[in-house]
Amino acid sequence: MLYQLSYKGMKIIYEDKNILIVKKPINICVHKNKTYDCNIKDYFESKLKIKLFILNRLDKDVSGIIILKKNKKDNIIIINKKYIVISFGKIFLKNICIPIKKNSNFIKNFLTNVNLEGKFCLTCTKLLKKNIYFSMMLVNIYTGRTHQIRKHLSFIGCPILGDKKYGSFFLNKLFKKKLPYLFFKEITFYDAYSKKIFIVKLNTPKKFYNGST
Repeated sequence: MLYQLSYKGMKIIYEDKNILIVKKPINICVHKNKTYDCNIKDYFESKLKIKLFILNRLDKDVSGIIILKKNKKDNIIIINKKYIVISFGKIFLKNICIPIKKNSNFIKNFLTNVNLEGKFCLTCTKLLKKNIYFSMMLVNIYTGRTHQIRKHLSFIGCPILGDKKYGSFFLNKLFKKKLPYLFFKEITFYDAYSKKIFIVKLNTPKKFYNGST
């Protein structure tokens, strides 16, 4: 690691001459948008004095792993991504294979929808804990479609707790949850430059166990 730095909850997990891996907190954007100026890409570009290229994105209200490349070339091949999720109801499908398509005229945050003309999507779930209201699960995705996990779980009747995009407004209000219980926990990828396979893991936030926001 070339140096260590933590700012607004952002923290470097790993760095070499090719990549920068950052732990992203909630309420920080990956890149600049019209509403929020503080973002991971601009911040670390200013510190490193180089241009960075985003490999994966997370919504502002989602925390977890972010990978930034120090070159534009496609040197990284993603093998697997794992998320921790808490959803309403009891999950009954281990494999969700439903095509998703971006809406050309979306309303508010409803950006994607199930559509037979959409792209192939595969989401795999493993139940970790459950009670009468919620299911806590490990979710593997082998395709990286926009809002894939949110849309798939919502479509089968198990929306993510606190998800304002595709979740249940009534249930979120009832349980007083304003942020989605979705966390990017682990990624496995191959870096063609270093010729190494990386497995990056983060500890699951406490809120997934104690129900806080």
